[in-house]
Amino acid sequence: MKSYIVKSDLVYEQYEEWEKQFIQNDEINASAYHDPDSRSVSYYEDLTSFLNKRENSVEGLQRKFVYERSNNPFGIRVKVSDNPNVVFYLKSDQLGFSATKGIYQKYVQNASESLRSKTLRKEALQQISKWIYDSRSIGGAFVWAMDWNGEKWICNPHYNKTRGKKPIQDRADLTLLDIKNCYCNNKDTGIKYGSRLRYQYDTREYTKKWLEHFGTGMDGFRKYIEFFCFDEFMLNENPKDLLTGKEIIDFRDERYKTSLFDYKNEDLSILLSNLHAWITARSNTMEKIMNLPS
Repeated sequence: MKSYIVKSDLVYEQYEEWEKQFIQNDEINASAYHDPDSRSVSYYEDLTSFLNKRENSVEGLQRKFVYERSNNPFGIRVKVSDNPNVVFYLKSDQLGFSATKGIYQKYVQNASESLRSKTLRKEALQQISKWIYDSRSIGGAFVWAMDWNGEKWICNPHYNKTRGKKPIQDRADLTLLDIKNCYCNNKDTGIKYGSRLRYQYDTREYTKKWLEHFGTGMDGFRKYIEFFCFDEFMLNENPKDLLTGKEIIDFRDERYKTSLFDYKNEDLSILLSNLHAWITARSNTMEKIMNLPS
C-alpha cells in the first residue's frame, strides 16, 4: 500500500525511512511531515486517475465529469464532458487526524504519564508513526469542492474547517453521518441545521454541484458510498462507530459531546486502530481499481 507523505518534493518510499525521520530522540519531528493534500503531486495524479476510472465504471451518475490534476489552484479540476465551460475544483482532505498536533500527540502524552512511561512512550511513538504513514494512502481522504469567493478559489474548503468542531471532531465515522444527513436533509439529528455539510450544500454553489453529481436523498448517499469505496466504514447503510463498531444513527450519544482529548488511551487505541484498519481496507480496494502494484 502506497503512502503519500511528502519529504521536500518527494514521498517517503519506505516506511522505515519515514519512521527514522519522524521519531528522533524519542520525540516527534514535525518537520519530517508534509501533508499530501497540499504538497504531493503524485498523490493528486493517482487520485485523479481513481476518479476518472470510477466515473467510467459506476452507473447512475448525474452527468459525466472529467478530472484533471491542477497546479493552480493545487488540486483537481472538474469539467463536465458535455459543457467544457463548466469548471470547478476539488481538494483532498485527510480523514486521519492531524499528524503533527492533536490526537496522535495526546496518545503519546498519555503514555508518557504512565508508571512505565519510558517504554510505553517509545511504543506509542512507533504506533502513531505507523498509523499516520498508512493513513496517508489513497483511501485516507475525503474530497470536497473548493469554494469560490468571487475572485479566486479557496483551496481549503470551509467544510473542512467546520467538521473539526464538536461533535464531529474530524472523525471519519461522524463525517459520514453528516454526509448522510446532508443527502437525506435530516433535521432532527442532534446537530445544528441537521447537518453541517447541508448548510454548505444550501449556501455554496460548488458543494451542491459536487454532491448532486451522485444524486439526492438516500439514493445519492448510497451512490456516494459506492463511488468512493466507503463500504468498510458502513453497517446497515449507517456509518460504523470507530470505537464500538456499531452503527451510528445520530449525534445524540453523550460520547460525541466529549472531547477526544479526554479519552483514555485504551479507547484512543481502539478508535485509531479501527480507523487504520478501515483506511487500509479502503486503500487496498482503491489501488486494485487503479491497478497500482501491491
